[in-house]
Amino acid sequence: MLYTLVPTPKISVIHHDSTGSLSQLPTIFFNKMLAQLNISILIQHAILTSTFVAIPLIFHRLEISMSAQSMVALPLIILAFAMSILMIMMAEVRRKIKHIFIACVFILLLSEIGCWLTEDVVSGLVFFLFLFFAAFCTLEALLPSMVSKVAPAGLRGTAMGLYATNQFLGIFIGGLLAGWLAQYYAVSVIFLANGFLLLFWLLIAVLMKAPRYLTTYIFPLSFPYPTREQCLTILGVVDAAVCTDEGVIYLKIDKDICDVSTLQSRLAEKFSIER
Repeated sequence: MLYTLVPTPKISVIHHDSTGSLSQLPTIFFNKMLAQLNISILIQHAILTSTFVAIPLIFHRLEISMSAQSMVALPLIILAFAMSILMIMMAEVRRKIKHIFIACVFILLLSEIGCWLTEDVVSGLVFFLFLFFAAFCTLEALLPSMVSKVAPAGLRGTAMGLYATNQFLGIFIGGLLAGWLAQYYAVSVIFLANGFLLLFWLLIAVLMKAPRYLTTYIFPLSFPYPTREQCLTILGVVDAAVCTDEGVIYLKIDKDICDVSTLQSRLAEKFSIER
């Protein structure tokens, strides 16, 4: 598909906003909201991995065949994906992203406690797994969107790099923790341990500020270049990054305050920026 369908660009341009920067890593690492989101994705994937360690072991104990497990899992994932689309639309279109975020973490907590309480009841496990998949799929889409909204102008690539690192670190921690608990304790203890992790995550979600709905735009520059402080004086501009080596400016704007055409006119009037 890559060779036959994806076109080769005539001009390839690499922007700082889409690449990582080691020099800016401390800025991203110590950003409070990004740190909260990084902890969130770490816990989410730790719980995903540990749950997928526990469920097959329980199904095997209940003498559910591999083919029967597939017949259970596929409809669950399809239904959960459909529900997650509705929840994502509510979060983005109606701007309820923090409410949906908190609700999904709570649903994950409910599903893990439910699996712990109904480990020997197939119908109970299936129901709580459905809740788990629905909440997980929703968060899998919302969290990167929140990182993109929170990341400083021009540093989205660095923010997403650290986010992805925590995502895979969570997978490692979840597998390690679940394997240790399954070996030395009961398999059901994995769900209980996940519940404590989710209580901690729920506290983070409740305390976290709701991200602003900002849009990033890139505009070409010509000398003399404006400063970041000058850009922030423009109504509607929330954050800015001036990249003189690229000859562009990254602006994060609030479209409720200023639309793109108005912003371009204001930039053209104040600086050497093309309309």
